[in-house]
Amino acid sequence: MGVFLESLAGNFLGPIWFLFLPLALVFFICGASSPINRKVTLTLGYFCLALSFGLFLTAIAARTHEVKLPTTNEKGVVSVTGLVTTEPDERDRDIRLTFRPDGSPRFGEAGSRGQVLLILPPLTNYHYGDRLQVTGKPEAPQVFETDLGRSFDYPSYLAARGIGAMMYQPKIERLSENNGSIIVTKLFILKSAFLHSLEKVLSEPQSSLLGGLIVGGKRALGEVWQERFRQAGLIHLVVLSGYNLTIIGVWAISFFTFLRLRRSLALAGAVVAIILFSIMVGGGASVLRAAIMALVAILARLTGRTYEAGRALFVAIIVMVAINPLILVSDIGFQLSCLATLGLIYGSSLVERWLQFVPTKFGLRGTITTTIAAQLAVLPWLLWVMGQVSPYALLSNILVVPIVPIAMLISAIIGLVGLIISPLAYLLAPLGYLISSYILTVTSISVSLPGAGLAIKTFPFTLVILIYAGYFFLWHRTQPKRKLTKN
Repeated sequence: MGVFLESLAGNFLGPIWFLFLPLALVFFICGASSPINRKVTLTLGYFCLALSFGLFLTAIAARTHEVKLPTTNEKGVVSVTGLVTTEPDERDRDIRLTFRPDGSPRFGEAGSRGQVLLILPPLTNYHYGDRLQVTGKPEAPQVFETDLGRSFDYPSYLAARGIGAMMYQPKIERLSENNGSIIVTKLFILKSAFLHSLEKVLSEPQSSLLGGLIVGGKRALGEVWQERFRQAGLIHLVVLSGYNLTIIGVWAISFFTFLRLRRSLALAGAVVAIILFSIMVGGGASVLRAAIMALVAILARLTGRTYEAGRALFVAIIVMVAINPLILVSDIGFQLSCLATLGLIYGSSLVERWLQFVPTKFGLRGTITTTIAAQLAVLPWLLWVMGQVSPYALLSNILVVPIVPIAMLISAIIGLVGLIISPLAYLLAPLGYLISSYILTVTSISVSLPGAGLAIKTFPFTLVILIYAGYFFLWHRTQPKRKLTKN
């Protein structure tokens, strides 16, 4: 609540965060000294304490994207040295680098910690860890309108990623290489080698699709295919959602168990694999959410505790918002990932009651149930935020999602075999081509049907609230009633 209010208030409430601390202390004293309504007063004390913490974190985070650059010349041009902090974002028309100027303070020091988004021509060859001398004209991000007439708050979107300024096609001189983390550098090299291994034996867009399923390398698909996947409701397959990471986690546990390691070592190995994989694929919001939930599940198995997915989701949300409060309001990917997971956890049982006629053979009922639950959970929010929805998304997901684990397995085998014994990968390539072509064909047919990519210009937020309230009411009615017992 503190993060939410401060995000909407625009740093207006941040300066008064400390006022809630004495209020929390009063509630704690009242709760400790009087047995009357102790539970209520202590709860209010914890609420005020958490509210103060949320306001404080968000007020601090609101300044972390601010960039302090040297004084510009009369033409508005500045020259600054710094480091490329992420993997290049390759697109059809340009390449985008996240650049951190030198002089950014360490934690606890005063000053700005913001980064600059460098927009460069295609085929520009820069990498994570490169130290650059950048000369260009810094610009502030601007709000713009989408093709559907919706206003997109681009400054807030970039601020959630620690970016406070942009430079279009600056002059760049590479000063040195490999200045980043050794582990991250090696992981990015492995990712690049894996994608190159697929590209050698498979044509486009098949190789990019299979690469996207494993490591989220969707940019090579191009804007045309990305838009097709978006209109078909299948874009979550190539942006590496939590579903993909869950499969990776299961594979990791199965692999270490196959090696007959002790249970604790197998789970510890899975933890390391999940963390390293999350770093390698860029650590997007949905990936981090799924990674935290997976780590909570493994912790439950290690300690012999019961894993409750709903609580794990809220743990993931709290951890991610505490680390970066700006994502709560400004990151649509984070919002959709959390809503879809809520739908899977709490909506699947409700949807399954209506699908008793669907056979359970080959996991058909389970696939349809989870697909409908996730689609219903994100639909109102998508209509309000983006104004576009695919009427055929449900059918597309039912046809494609069940084979995604198989496609990922084939992709992993081809890519890894290609790294070790390149000629052998060509023997496996037809399998990858067939299964990726099937996914591409379903996508193409889905977007060619009448009404695909349905656009809705206005969708009231009040209606969004009413729909989610209706979801909660239906879910609450299906919950078993608890019997009250007298002591």
